[in-house]
Amino acid sequence: MSSVPRRSRHARKIKKRVFTLPLIGVLLIGAALVVYAVSEEQIDEIKDLPSTLQQLITRKATVFGVVEEDAVAPETFRATVFIDGKSSRANERGEYSISEVSPGRHTLTVEAADHEKFQKEIEVIRGRNRADVLISLTPQETLKRWFAAYKLGRYEEAYEYVHPEDKALVSEKEYADFFKNFFSARKIKIVSFEVGEPKILDRWLNASTEQVYRGIAEADVTMTFSSTKSGSAIQSEEQVKMHLAKVNRQWKGFWSKP
Repeated sequence: MSSVPRRSRHARKIKKRVFTLPLIGVLLIGAALVVYAVSEEQIDEIKDLPSTLQQLITRKATVFGVVEEDAVAPETFRATVFIDGKSSRANERGEYSISEVSPGRHTLTVEAADHEKFQKEIEVIRGRNRADVLISLTPQETLKRWFAAYKLGRYEEAYEYVHPEDKALVSEKEYADFFKNFFSARKIKIVSFEVGEPKILDRWLNASTEQVYRGIAEADVTMTFSSTKSGSAIQSEEQVKMHLAKVNRQWKGFWSKP
């Protein structure tokens, strides 16, 4: 049996390497061209890929997420999200998406009517970046929803707008029972109310607890009542001065018995 000379086998190995190296180079160049050809419009098609692959495929970044209310009873609203001069109008579910964002540190800003402006520094990497946001109601909108709960007789909900220090003095049941009895015994109901523009006080003394607070929001609330105690409906008007303090993200109010 004849055998292949050692020198011949070595020559074949050299030829194989010479052929393999150009092939690998062509494949790498082709892959690079494919990566470069991927546009931001195609990002949604690769969003289910692992984040490491997303970073290899995309040249820039997309920031997406959901904007929600940090509120006692969240409602539907529309917010606008800004990043690096680009913006996105969130849909009715609060979902937003901003593409063509350069990797790096950026300021994410969220604005919505009746809500406080939100800003946060975020680190953006290539691919898809999720940034969910909780935004707060303004003091004025907080008071509107608080008194709307009174008007609708939802006193347990109204209790959730009360400052924690006042909650320590009265339970939810005591609070709800008080207002139920107050309106029922006098045969009155709130017809309408108007919340004035709040102002921020540097210092405020809570006369009920003799505690001093800073950064308090103060606003006048004018209520129109309808009374049937005399047998016919009679309307009257009353104004109360309300005070709220920021507790975490939410404004919470101090109350005194009518």
